[in-house]
Parts: sequence; C-alpha cells; structure tokens
Amino acid sequence: MSNMSLVKVAYAVVFGCVALIGLPLNAASLWILIRYHRLKSGNAIFLINLALSDLLLGLSLPMRVYFYATGTWSLGTQVCIWTTMLFRNNIRASAIFITFIGVDRLLAVVFPLRTRHLRTTTNTWRACGLVWISIVAVNIPEGFQLARDMHRRNVTTCFEFPDHKKVKKRGDDKSHPRAQQVKITELELH
Repeated sequence: MSNMSLVKVAYAVVFGCVALIGLPLNAASLWILIRYHRLKSGNAIFLINLALSDLLLGLSLPMRVYFYATGTWSLGTQVCIWTTMLFRNNIRASAIFITFIGVDRLLAVVFPLRTRHLRTTTNTWRACGLVWISIVAVNIPEGFQLARDMHRRNVTTCFEFPDHKKVKKRGDDKSHPRAQQVKITELELH
C-alpha cells in the first residue's frame, strides 16, 4: 500500500468516526438546547447555532468517507460542489460561533454591567443571522469558482484537486546559475 493510499484510508476512518459520533451527539445536543433552554439566553442561542453548524458539517462527512474509501467519485459535479460548500460553510460557522461564545463569556465575566445592554437575545440573533448570511455570501462565488475549475480541468474526482496555478520558480529557469542546486533541493523536499 502506498503512502497516499494509507492517507486516504486514514481520512476515511477519521471522517467516518467523526460522522458516527458527531451526527447523533449534535442532534441530541440541538434537541436538548431547543427543548430545555428555549432560547432564553444569548449563550444558548450561540450554542444552538454551533450545534446546528456541527450537525450540518457531519452531514457532509459521509460523502468524504465514500470518496476516500473508494478512491473514486461517481456522484457528479453538483454533488461534489454542494458537499464541499456544506463542509466549508460549517467549518467556518463552527469557528465563528465558538469565538462568539468565548467573547460572550469574557464580556459576561469581565464587564457584566457595562455590556449587558449589548448581550441581549435580539443582538445574539442578529449576530447569528449575520454570520450565516456572510458565510453563504462568501461561498456563492467560491462555489462558482470551484465549478469553473472542475469543468475547465475535466475533473472526475472530488475534494482533492491538482494545483492549477503554476508558479515559475527560480529553478525552472535553466539559464539561472543555481538552477541545478534548486532542482536538487526541491527533490529532497518532496
């Protein structure tokens, strides 16, 4: 088995474990937060959005497991684009919501009286809505770019794309006096 095969098997195993554990646990946490906390605090709203984001991220993982386990992608370009964008959206959203939870806790502990007018449920909903809108707005052009790149390169794979931008390196110029030294260094690095 080659190193690349081992890497793909490792990806399949890791993504599979994350999906198997993450999907039911995030669904349970989302249900508990909605049922018992009922959107009473800004922190609960951030946690609900984080659980939703992680649940959606978990929904994109079975496609990655399929790809890395089989080594092929037969589900088409659109499914690849949607799965990739779902994954990217929710990685970004999770990071932002975790940051918001940390900032909210910091403000509640360090400046409780000065910031209580800012830390309202209305402002929390606004911040969460802005996060989702911003992330989708970023991913719309990114999705179109991904579709163009896949079409231009006639890609039959998903999630792993060859580097399409060739940067001219100093070693590519044969007339450069240090061309051979750079070539040897590049080979050692790979």
